[in-house]
Amino acid sequence: MNLSNVIPYNINGTSGTSGNNGTAGTSGTTGTSGTTGTSGSSGTSGTAFASETVPAASYSLVLTDTRKYIRTTSSIPVSITVPPVSGVNWTIDTEIIFEQAGIGQITLVPGSGVTINTSETLKSAKRYSTMAIKMVASDIWTANGERELL
Repeated sequence: MNLSNVIPYNINGTSGTSGNNGTAGTSGTTGTSGTTGTSGSSGTSGTAFASETVPAASYSLVLTDTRKYIRTTSSIPVSITVPPVSGVNWTIDTEIIFEQAGIGQITLVPGSGVTINTSETLKSAKRYSTMAIKMVASDIWTANGERELL
């Protein structure tokens, strides 16, 4: 049998053309932005220690000596008394710096009920030496700086 005259029989029909894609839907609207919060206030600027000269041979600290740089110019020893909280309304973290600008050595004197912790003495080392005290608890201070050795 000669099959060249046979018309092939297609079991499956021919595919139709594809339809067009539908159009995309519209996007939803964007919500409104929230309001911006208020800015915090700026902190206070730090201030340098104010300088004060004490020419006397004895001096008792007062509240306004807080954050001061106290220079002694005496030619004889100088006693500086640190009074208790009952006499001066000190606050914790109060700091005071001292400079022995004269030849009279500075001696820190704790007032009644006051403790001044120190690794050395409560006396300045020599002329132009500096030392400081810081209140770390009620009536408890710590001394540091150039002090006379034990």
